[in-house]
Amino acid sequence: IASHLIDGGAQVIVIACNTATAVAARSLRETWPQTRIIGVEPGIKPALIETRTGLIGVMATRATLGSERFRHLTAALVTGEALHLRACDGLAAAIERGFLDDPQLIALVEHHCAPLRDAGIDTVVLGCTHYTFVQHHIRAALGPTVRVIDTAAAVARHAANTARAMMTDPYDRLSGASFALQTTGDPAQFKRIATAWLGGEIAVSHLGD
Repeated sequence: IASHLIDGGAQVIVIACNTATAVAARSLRETWPQTRIIGVEPGIKPALIETRTGLIGVMATRATLGSERFRHLTAALVTGEALHLRACDGLAAAIERGFLDDPQLIALVEHHCAPLRDAGIDTVVLGCTHYTFVQHHIRAALGPTVRVIDTAAAVARHAANTARAMMTDPYDRLSGASFALQTTGDPAQFKRIATAWLGGEIAVSHLGD
C-alpha cells in the first residue's frame, strides 16, 4: 500500500489505524526515510493527565493491545495507574458496514463498554480509528462522568501542519484539497460511507488486492 501511494507522488502518509501503526510504522520509516510517515496510537499520555482516579479504560483491537509497540508505550508511561484493557472484537467490522445507529451495533458497543463501566473507570482511550464514528454511543454507554480520549483530531492537525511545512508556495493549498479515494473492497459501499462522512461529490476507484 505504501509503495503504491509513494509511486503516486505521496510525500506524507498517515497510517490511519492503530493496529497497522503498531506492526508496520517502524518498517515503513526504515524503507522510505524521505517520506513522512505519521502513525496513530492510543492516547495513553493525555488519559493520564485527564484521569482523576487513575482508573483508565482502553478500547482497541486485540492485535493493538497485544502488540509490542503498545506494551512499550504503556511500560514507559503508566506507573501507579490501573489500565483496564478491552479488546473490542467485531466492533471495527460492524462500524465499517456504515450503519452507525443500527441496534446491533449499539448493542455491541454496550457489550464492550459494560466491563469498563463496572470497573469504575473515569477515563477511556479510543484505541481504534473506527471508534471515533460511534463515540456518541460509547459516551452514552459509559455515562456522562467518563472522559473519552480520542486522538483523531490531533493526528489530523499534525498531518495538515506537516503537509503545509513541506509546501514551497506561500498559499494554503490544503484549503482547496480534493479527495482521490481508492479501495480494495467494495467501491459502492465505500463511496456511500465516505460521502456520508466527508460530504460532497466523491469518486472512488477500485484496486486489486
